[in-house]
Amino acid sequence: MRWLLVLLLVVGCGGGQKPKEAPPPSCSQVADGMLSNLRATQEQHAPQETADMIKEIIHTACDRDHWSDPARRCLAQMKPTAEDADRCTQELTQDQLDALSRDEKAKIPPH
Repeated sequence: MRWLLVLLLVVGCGGGQKPKEAPPPSCSQVADGMLSNLRATQEQHAPQETADMIKEIIHTACDRDHWSDPARRCLAQMKPTAEDADRCTQELTQDQLDALSRDEKAKIPPH
């Protein structure tokens, strides 16, 4: 009978609660993950100066436009595949995607 009382106390005191989800990645971690994927898909790596600009553009957009926790998790952990890129960009609003595109066009000259 005692073990039943202990079990009820444990469950009643939160023993059955789900573990807390890890905090979402920071905008810096998102930028690192996205840049890593970009490098993985390119035959030639962009010069370090361009890579630094890309990282800053992503970090700034993420922070300024308040990318959601699900978007940050997805983008920071996505694989360098078209399927993952499509899935993760769906987590961003059209306004967020447009702003990111504008920032890129304004700061990185076309090849």
